[in-house]
Amino acid sequence: MMEKPNLGLTSAGPGTDAADGQLAGQGRITGRAIVGGLLFLSLIIAWIAHTELSASAFLSSCSIIMPAVLLLFLIVPLNALLARCFPGLALTRCELLLGYILIGVSVVLTGYGMLQVLIPVMGSSFYFATPENRWAELHYLLPHWLTVRDPAALKGLFQGESAVPWTVWLLPLAAWFSFLLAFVGLMLCHALLLSRQWITAERLTFPVVALPLEMTAPRAALFRNRAMWIGFVIPALLNTAGVLHYWYPTIPDASLGSGNYGKLFVTAPWNGIGTLWVTTHPFVVALAYLPPADISFSVWFFFLIGKLLRVVGVYMGWSAPYEGESAGSQQFPYPAQQSSGAFLAFGLFVLWKGYPGLRQAVASAWRREGDVPEEVPVNRWAVAGIGFFGLYLIGFLYLAGMSLHWALLLVAFCMLVAIVLARLRAETGTPWAYGLFGLSRDAGQTLVATFGPRNFSPSSLATVGLTQWFYMDPRFLPMAHHIEALKMGDSARMRRGKLAALILLASAVGILVGYWACLTVSYKLGIATAKVYSNTLACAVRSPTTLADWLTNRTKPELSGLPWVAGSALFTIALICARQAFVWWPFHPIGYVVSETGTPYYAWSQYFLGWFFKAMVLRYGGMKLYARSVPFVIGVIMGHIVSVTAWSFAGWLFKLPLSSMM
Repeated sequence: MMEKPNLGLTSAGPGTDAADGQLAGQGRITGRAIVGGLLFLSLIIAWIAHTELSASAFLSSCSIIMPAVLLLFLIVPLNALLARCFPGLALTRCELLLGYILIGVSVVLTGYGMLQVLIPVMGSSFYFATPENRWAELHYLLPHWLTVRDPAALKGLFQGESAVPWTVWLLPLAAWFSFLLAFVGLMLCHALLLSRQWITAERLTFPVVALPLEMTAPRAALFRNRAMWIGFVIPALLNTAGVLHYWYPTIPDASLGSGNYGKLFVTAPWNGIGTLWVTTHPFVVALAYLPPADISFSVWFFFLIGKLLRVVGVYMGWSAPYEGESAGSQQFPYPAQQSSGAFLAFGLFVLWKGYPGLRQAVASAWRREGDVPEEVPVNRWAVAGIGFFGLYLIGFLYLAGMSLHWALLLVAFCMLVAIVLARLRAETGTPWAYGLFGLSRDAGQTLVATFGPRNFSPSSLATVGLTQWFYMDPRFLPMAHHIEALKMGDSARMRRGKLAALILLASAVGILVGYWACLTVSYKLGIATAKVYSNTLACAVRSPTTLADWLTNRTKPELSGLPWVAGSALFTIALICARQAFVWWPFHPIGYVVSETGTPYYAWSQYFLGWFFKAMVLRYGGMKLYARSVPFVIGVIMGHIVSVTAWSFAGWLFKLPLSSMM
């Protein structure tokens, strides 16, 4: 239950490199890799903006960089052939992984939970202001340098069929560019200081990076594995059948589908279960198969315990029946408060456990000496970067209207959530890293609810609402990608300082290209039209709606839920202590931390299947059979990603309609 198996298909494993002539230049970051990575990320961002805004496919929120996997799938076999014929021209593993890294850290910033939402947020409160919603009375709280107020420019944005008036957008885009890049820099600096502890000292499994590491292994071993291709074919055929069924309904739909079985429970107290999705997607089942079995078990176990508590609440009369992940957050069993307490306790534990590594890194930065001399300047820059970027963000929020103490708390809480999500990905390999209580309670809402809107000035509340687009969907916080990039960089022996600089460069280029792509597509299609993904508009109006609610209902702090925050924090600590004290302990604290997030809400049944299959394999075949099954599982993951991204790219390139289920 506590195993940490080697996921490698080669004898050396994914974190090492056997002697191989093709990899003689490994570890050297070349100019062609940098230029190629920046060019490909620009093309992919344009593709992502079009397909996600038009709801054709959603590729940017997945923990695994789906477009980069497709690129590796196309390049690696050709590169292996090139290595045989013209060895001097072949790309090294370092170059292949660098391209994957540069694409990953930039694409996430352009996703449908980041830049695609920021652009309409800058004008939604002005365009949709009416006498009924009285949003016009709030406009004085919104800084001119962070918003767009020109009626003609906003009409083109929301109605479409218009050219982009770039002059109107230049100032707010530049301001938000500095804000986003500063947050990227702050997360990157934390990743540099934490990653050595996680990678070397604790040796976390990092299931998410298993696929790119295996795809770039020496001599393209993965592509010659028969079990991998068997696994590859299954999701590829299912996804292709789904596309063909969308075009030709007479063709049977081979997708396994999903269903809300909670609606079957209509009588009290069982109607307290609410929404209960049961899905069997092979891609998620395969990802749930890779982490240690106690993690997969705990994810679905604690989720079902939460559902049972809801039933108990209805039976005892403590709560009313409700459905959905956002309903009932202020009644027993206080899921939002439980989520907040668990995240807080687990985040502080992660920092405490990593304290020796952090202390050593900071000490080496000041003493100019350390166990690894080449990392001393990297640590020095990381420590300085945390100070610089942190102060810049606090100053930015202060100039936007937020009080200094609230600005400090908001930045610190966002960073804590980012660290927790990065740790969750490093241990579990979850396909989507959802944050506090699904998507219904973000860092800003948690801060305001905890202390009460009446304790915030109107300008502070306006700034919290205006910056909500950044932390609204934590799946798009880039810190997890940064640490995974450093893990891949260590595997390819890249210089950490140079890799960190390239990550920051790729992020800056990605933001600028994302501005162009998102604005161009938005002005062509129209954010408020049926041509654009409806959730983009919903997220854009969430900011003024939330602000109006806060100013109208100047409530006190949510004191009724504080015992649940404290109780969940103590329970999380108890789980951590029990796991460290007893080898046989089957409950992993991560399962409880994510129990009230979107991960089990959408995928608990798939985590059950992943755990069940792995438990059966380990019980009856041992580690030998498990090692033989890993190529098949990786094939399932790669088959899904390649088929989905390939169809998405074909749809964008040839202007073909695709099913939104992809």
